[in-house]
Amino acid sequence: MNPTRIIQPDVFGRFGGDRGRDKAIDALKGQRIVLGNGAAAEELFVRGELMNFMPGEVLIKEDDWSDSLFLLLAGAVNISMKGNDINNRVAGQHVGEMAMIDPSRPRSAQVTATAPTVALMINEEDFAAVATNHPDLWRQIAKELAERLRERSKKLRQANTVPHVFIACASESVSVAKAIKRKLAADGAEVTIWTEGVFKPNDHTMESLEVQLELMDFAVAIFSPDDKVRSRGKERSAPRDNTVFELGLFAGKIGRSRSFFAVPKGQYVKIPSDLAGITSVRYVVDQGTDFDVDEACSQITERIKEEGCR
Repeated sequence: MNPTRIIQPDVFGRFGGDRGRDKAIDALKGQRIVLGNGAAAEELFVRGELMNFMPGEVLIKEDDWSDSLFLLLAGAVNISMKGNDINNRVAGQHVGEMAMIDPSRPRSAQVTATAPTVALMINEEDFAAVATNHPDLWRQIAKELAERLRERSKKLRQANTVPHVFIACASESVSVAKAIKRKLAADGAEVTIWTEGVFKPNDHTMESLEVQLELMDFAVAIFSPDDKVRSRGKERSAPRDNTVFELGLFAGKIGRSRSFFAVPKGQYVKIPSDLAGITSVRYVVDQGTDFDVDEACSQITERIKEEGCR
């Protein structure tokens, strides 16, 4: 028998008993990625599993292939890589999101409880199901990641001599991205589309994106009507979650004034409300095979001239 299990800290009983469920849901509503959304908190609680950890116990093992996210309801944890302390997280924060975003790589860090800790563990499949009903969850994770990437940035960045532009899109919209690239390149910008060797086979997705976040001066996300979502009982066209996620990362890193999303003129695409402040531009779809991006690129080029390189 493990002696640390004989005497349970009081915090472990906080989320038990008759009112334990309500207390856990209230704590989930206080999570940074939930932002008070009661419906999302309830769905997370139903799909997740409450777990208790004593100091020294491991929530996430480095190089493991698990994909669960841990939402910290009470306590504190330490994050380490190769035995080196990286950071700490406390109640109201989460750990383990990288494995959900890039399932092709093992866990990059170890997470260990430093105090009696209660966490809701939810696997990638269940979290994705909840996020389908509440897309803000992915966007809030993107904001948190952008903030954490800023924390990790230790080197002074040298300004580019020519403006660098990153284009994110669904694979179905690469032809639009290429049209925008040709126009912006003709105006003197260095443009990279995500398909152009950005994501290396042996690199973590977030590591590849972090390189682009440091390099780029501007970002354009093409919000084509690739998916369907239900909003207020109606089915609407919406951009791919990963495209929205990437724009959120760039906006958090380089600023909203340097970020754009392009939508097809005359077509309704549901835009997340928390993208307010990011400039929208429009392109014209001509018979499904050709694209008029002149107006969109003129707006982007004008902003590039105003803002310059970072």
